[in-house]
Amino acid sequence: MTALYCCTFVKKESNEQLLKTMQIFKLQKINQKHNTMSTIIEIEKPKIKEQEKLIYNPTVKKLPAHDAIFKIMRIELEEDYTRIDFVYNNVKYDWVQIEANSFIRPVGTKTCYTLVKAQGIPYAPKKYNFKSANETLYYTLYFPALPKNVKEIDIIEKELPHGNYFNFYGVSMERVRKELITI
Repeated sequence: MTALYCCTFVKKESNEQLLKTMQIFKLQKINQKHNTMSTIIEIEKPKIKEQEKLIYNPTVKKLPAHDAIFKIMRIELEEDYTRIDFVYNNVKYDWVQIEANSFIRPVGTKTCYTLVKAQGIPYAPKKYNFKSANETLYYTLYFPALPKNVKEIDIIEKELPHGNYFNFYGVSMERVRKELITI
């Protein structure tokens, strides 16, 4: 397990209080001249499975050309699958579907990971018909697990020069994890 080290300086009223604080926090150095103490506290990161990785609202270099608000909400990387959650807000009465042979591919490779399962969106030729403008649809696509070293992927419904397909190019797999540190 990895540990973080935090250096803190605390000013106290008296040397006696300083010594008591030092004993409580197991502090390492006292500077009596300036009535300060310097400390190094070991803080452990929470245990997180190495295989587990979540990317929220990833950056995308090229979005699908649709008259809709269309976003990738989250990508979940697990040991045995890759899950991608989408939100689609149509701006007019329309319909959606997903091609059964949709795939993801690491950018710069020809390796394709074909769609395993779709939730919340029908496979073509079936369609989901929106009931009103600005209706929002949330759906999830599952693919085989990606290698750990993948930094960017393309999400491809169908690669044709013409057509309205859900193709996302250059989806970042990088994330910044905000960690809560408690003392």
